[in-house]
Amino acid sequence: MRLAAILLISGPAHLPYAVVSLRSLRRHWEHPIEVYAWPESFPIVQRIAEDENLGITAFEREPSYRGKNAQFLDKILLMQTIQADAALYLDADTLVRGRVHPLLAGALTTGFVATQFNDWAIGKGVIHNRIARLRQFPEIPQDVVEAVLANPKLCSVNGGVFACRPSSPVLPQWYKWANIAKSIFIADETVLHVLQIGMADEITIAGGGSWNCSPKHKPSGLADNDVRIWHGHGDCFTRPNKCKRGTEMWMKVFSEVVDNNIGGIRDWPSLYSGNKYLEQLLKDGVLCRNKA
Repeated sequence: MRLAAILLISGPAHLPYAVVSLRSLRRHWEHPIEVYAWPESFPIVQRIAEDENLGITAFEREPSYRGKNAQFLDKILLMQTIQADAALYLDADTLVRGRVHPLLAGALTTGFVATQFNDWAIGKGVIHNRIARLRQFPEIPQDVVEAVLANPKLCSVNGGVFACRPSSPVLPQWYKWANIAKSIFIADETVLHVLQIGMADEITIAGGGSWNCSPKHKPSGLADNDVRIWHGHGDCFTRPNKCKRGTEMWMKVFSEVVDNNIGGIRDWPSLYSGNKYLEQLLKDGVLCRNKA
């Protein structure tokens, strides 16, 4: 049986996140790691792949579409092509703190495992309003949209961490509806909420927040030691004014990466690789012994 972990890198600004994520993942994952990169990021991903301690394989990938939600759409297409019995997808802005194998076990059983973002539910606020925007797309079954909106206790899922069989029927349906709705904010994640009901028999939800936990919004009842995957959404890992805790936990690993030249990071054109928030942190002297 072949299991794999997958990252997809679009722009170079995500590369510092990616190498930190890979460093953390490899500590808990003995199976193959494949990193796919758009042409603008591929040279550095190739350099990362030269680090035998990370043990990744790099692939160059040209997206079929470039525009709003392009990376989100491309990841859904990509996951249908992976040569594995089951695969774990991770956004670059993640920190893995424990074994992630239960997500793969779930994918082998039901075909697709989505992760709840913290302990959030759809509710009647921001998430509910995002889903309501799908009412403007008649090609998406509106009875399913309304059924989701009528159930505020449904889990709020996040597309940054999921596991699947590449053959899962969820993937082509997810892509179809997300492509229809690609004009709206985070179309993939919005559509994934609807798939909970639209394809209920094909999806399992890994709930409770431990598989997709925000350092800013961590559930009060969830201990840090029980978090398997931290997700630094919205640059929480490099914006101390937004999330000081997230920045501190991420910079600790980033410092280790720099000190040990993980992924050949000190050979990159810069440590921040176009990430404006990390650039500012470095200018502020967070890594004063190393110059970007």
